[in-house]
Amino acid sequence: MQASNGASMRLHGWRRCVAGLLATLIGIAGGSVPAASAATTIKLGHLQAPANHQQQAALRFAELVAQKTKGQYEVKVFPSAQLGSARDMLEAVRQGNLEMTVFGSDLLESILPAMGALGLPYIWDREKAHKLLSGDVGVHVEGGEH
Repeated sequence: MQASNGASMRLHGWRRCVAGLLATLIGIAGGSVPAASAATTIKLGHLQAPANHQQQAALRFAELVAQKTKGQYEVKVFPSAQLGSARDMLEAVRQGNLEMTVFGSDLLESILPAMGALGLPYIWDREKAHKLLSGDVGVHVEGGEH
C-alpha cells in the first residue's frame, strides 16, 4: 500500500522531528546542556525560512516551554540557517555549543547507521512506520539491546 501525499508528508516531518530530538539527546548525553537556573536559554536552530511550518512549530515549542517551565527556560529560535548548515548545527550540538536543532534523518546516518532505514522513500505509511519503530527496530535505533 502506497502512502498518500498527506501521510507521506507527515511521516517526513516526523522523521525530521526524530532526527532533531536525537541530536538533542546526543548533546544531553555529552553533558552539554546545563541544569536549569533562572531563565536558562536554549538555542534552537533550523534551516527553514520564517514563513515555513517548521518555524511556526519551533515558535510554538518555545512558547510551550516558557509556559510549562514558568519562565525557567527560554527557547530562542534561529531560522534560515542563521547558525550554519545542518552539519554545522549537528556538530555544535555534539560540542555543546548549541542545545537543539532540527534537520533530516539522513545527516544522522554517519553517526547512527540505523537511521538510514527511516529515509527509504515510498515504503512507509504511517501505520507501518509506527509499528516498526515501536518494535525491535525502534529499540535498536534508540541504542538499546533487544
